[in-house]
Amino acid sequence: PWLQTASAHEPTLRLTGFVDNLRDHLVNYPIMINPMRMGSGMKNKVLEAHALGLAVVSTSLGMESIEGAVSGKSYLEATSAAQFHAAITSLLTDETRRLALVRTARQIVTRKYTWDTVGSQWIDLVRRL
Repeated sequence: PWLQTASAHEPTLRLTGFVDNLRDHLVNYPIMINPMRMGSGMKNKVLEAHALGLAVVSTSLGMESIEGAVSGKSYLEATSAAQFHAAITSLLTDETRRLALVRTARQIVTRKYTWDTVGSQWIDLVRRL
């Protein structure tokens, strides 16, 4: 309820709730914001954003398990509200930079995180055991 109240008073915040098709919804936005402060493991939401062509602004924790992710090359790192604001603003105003991040991030996803690639690695691991 508190989030619904907050979103009703903020015209730039859209609270969608469940969406049937995430891809159809996300294509309306150029940037994925990942202010992750705790957690572990693979960040599938970041891989999905990269695959969909969204630039990502994230904490280092939000990117820690994505092999090949480099701040300034495939995403922008931020730790404070001011840094998130600056990174988001820079990507909204500099399309060339945003698209360069998107291209690099998409290359990482297509090279390392497709079903075929990950499946082959899993099969190789099982065979070695």
